[in-house]
Amino acid sequence: MSGGLEAKDPVLYRMALLLLCTMEAFSSATQTITAALSGSWASTTTAELIVILGWFVVCLSPSAILVFARRSKGVLTFMALPIIPIFFGRLYYGFRFLASGYIEPKGDWPGWLNSLLGLVSIIVVVVWISARPILLLVDLASRWSGGNLKGDQI
Repeated sequence: MSGGLEAKDPVLYRMALLLLCTMEAFSSATQTITAALSGSWASTTTAELIVILGWFVVCLSPSAILVFARRSKGVLTFMALPIIPIFFGRLYYGFRFLASGYIEPKGDWPGWLNSLLGLVSIIVVVVWISARPILLLVDLASRWSGGNLKGDQI
């Protein structure tokens, strides 16, 4: 990328990537663990546990976007804007749960925001993964036709 959007200091951006991925993993894990400790999973079946595991993967999908776009400081910054408040919100509600055992009956805002971010991110990841083979085929077709997709000789 050009125009100042590419990371200039790779060590700094690798550390930011690692930190943001760790924050997202912590937020997703504590959201899942808090729900498990609240007793709401006491009578779940195996199929329901598979759905819960799938939802956990959806909540981790922002980390996939961070890894895919690890060289773009614009994407890292854009993804950091929701991840950092979610992380601190999960810390607050996690400590509150550990101190009192109280869980919000309708969920807490970091959980809702993390789920929304995960849903939007999984859509971006699916589009990204679907577009890569198409771009590869277009590139191969361009090379096969000598750089001219119409096949005309110049």
